Amino acid sequence: MPEARGLGVGSALLAAAERWATSRGIRYLSAGIHHRNVDAVRFYSRHGYTDAGLSLGKRVD
Repeated sequence: MPEARGLGVGSALLAAAERWATSRGIRYLSAGIHHRNVDAVRFYSRHGYTDAGLSLGKRVD
């Protein structure tokens, strides 16, 4: 929902997920987003996520 952007909901949810993970001893989180989704890349980058390498995939029909 574009009208929900900028209200802090995503940031609050991400912060809660990070607290949950930390409380359970999880030390690394990964965001599975497509590199062409510039809004998602910007969002996660703003929250400290960085390029963590390469993920390969193959479409099978």
